[in-house]
Amino acid sequence: MTCFEVKLQDRLNTDFIISEPLKRVSFLEKGFVQLKKENTRLKDENVKLRYRILELESRVNSKNSSRPPSSDGYNKRPAFPKKTKGKKGGQKGHKGSTLQQVVHPDEVVRCLPEKCSCGHEFSLSKLILSEKRQVFDLPQPKLIVTEYQVHQATCPVCGEINPENVKAPVQYGNGVKAYITMLDVHYNRGKLALKSDKSILDRINGWFVHDSWSSYFSFNNYKHAMCGAHILRGLQGLIESGQSKWAKTFKLFLMSVYDMPFTERMKRKQQIEARFRLICNLGNKIEPPLRKTPGKRGRYKQTKGRNLLERLIKYQSAVLAFAFNEQIPFTNNLAERNIRPTKIKQKMSNSFRSFKGAESYCPNRRVYINCQKK
Repeated sequence: MTCFEVKLQDRLNTDFIISEPLKRVSFLEKGFVQLKKENTRLKDENVKLRYRILELESRVNSKNSSRPPSSDGYNKRPAFPKKTKGKKGGQKGHKGSTLQQVVHPDEVVRCLPEKCSCGHEFSLSKLILSEKRQVFDLPQPKLIVTEYQVHQATCPVCGEINPENVKAPVQYGNGVKAYITMLDVHYNRGKLALKSDKSILDRINGWFVHDSWSSYFSFNNYKHAMCGAHILRGLQGLIESGQSKWAKTFKLFLMSVYDMPFTERMKRKQQIEARFRLICNLGNKIEPPLRKTPGKRGRYKQTKGRNLLERLIKYQSAVLAFAFNEQIPFTNNLAERNIRPTKIKQKMSNSFRSFKGAESYCPNRRVYINCQKK
């Protein structure tokens, strides 16, 4: 290699050593500018999201969360959305309907004049029936006493005595137990209280309308029905947050079933159940379940919309129980109204002073509520 070639090679090596770092510096400068822009964009987005969170938190009320209605102040709304289309009252061309007299009344009361203002007395033969008026009223509650005459026989093979259906000489039946309000106090809450000797949940049968608390589903001696008001509140919260698009569709579906006459529901039972599953499948696509990250321990947190969707899918028969059984109410508002004064007293008085005081309060409140029903 000549001297010229050696110098040229050294020059090329020097240029390479200088140009390579410069290229890297230029690349890093461009990356820094991009990161700076991305950081600025994220800061702006963070500020907007903070304002959005504050806005959504200010919208929380008893219609879209578990907050009590008393927290709404003077901004209270009806429990169920009302139709605002058209004018109020009877529409033009509406035939109208009113209470009609029956041909065979249960009781007839004769209103007879006693004396005229001048002192003349009227005889029954001269009275003329001029008008009939009927009053529709509910009869006074009356207990129906059923006597069970228990016959026992001893089995000649094993010596076993046949069981008795009625456990006590005198007791109330299921109809009375379903009508009265039970109120008691316990040291704990949850399963410990529900399965204690003061609870009646393990001794009742029939239907139980509740807010889908998981502890209630641990009892299998009765059938479950989910409260429609609690479902509507959860759906309304999702609608206002704008994150679960399926919630509005399901709310409209649930209210349409609620407004539908019972005979129409029974005719369209299969269609209603198919529509229920279709909306839930739509929610599954819009809000799929989260996948657990490999290597992480514990349960992964799901969105409120996903939790509600899974609850609706799992307990479809409980959600639609009101639709196909005329005796099941749409909500458990009766129980909520009965317990509300007790919760208000507990809140205003900063709880009870002693456990004994709470035990004394519950029987008195129970008697008062049941007397109100009469």
